[in-house]
Formats: sequence, structure tokens, C-alpha cells
Amino acid sequence: MDEQTFSVGQLAGPGTYRCTACGRTVTEYALSFEIEPCACGGITFRRVD
Repeated sequence: MDEQTFSVGQLAGPGTYRCTACGRTVTEYALSFEIEPCACGGITFRRVD
């Protein structure tokens, strides 16, 4: 994992994140939030912005 990859339960900041399993993107505006599982069941996200 690198600084652009996040797993469920990690804290992250605002940005756009893509599920590594299905490719769905989620945009978060909160200054800090906890990564939650994707609807597909994926648990790893990569920051894409």
C-alpha cells in the first residue's frame, strides 16, 4: 500500500476515491472521514484526484 491507497477503517481527507474491486468512485468533502466498504463488498480504495 502507498499513501494513495486506503482500506476500510482508515481515516482519510476530502477527495475522490475509486474502489479497486469495481471501479465505483466516491467523492468526499468532509475534512476527515472513515473509509467504509463499497456496495460491491470491496474494502480497498485508491485516491484519484
